[in-house]
Amino acid sequence: ALCLEDDESKTSDLARLFFQELSKRGNNPIYNLMPDIVSRLSSMGLARDVFKRVMGFLMNFVNKDKQVEGLVEKLCLRFSLCQGL
Repeated sequence: ALCLEDDESKTSDLARLFFQELSKRGNNPIYNLMPDIVSRLSSMGLARDVFKRVMGFLMNFVNKDKQVEGLVEKLCLRFSLCQGL
């Protein structure tokens, strides 16, 4: 997901294409991967604007209210399991 923000436009374009093609597969794989992506990106110490751009792009693929609610529940569960907050 971090490749979406790569300085090399060819790399960032390929990353966008990858997620667009991945979103076309059944069972909404981006939705299923989102909690892990959020965890990974948040542990990398990224600048807030980079994190927001990457997540903004990926959230475009989560387009059902039920999926958004499920994602919120999954993330809240992970937050409750975190130590040191």
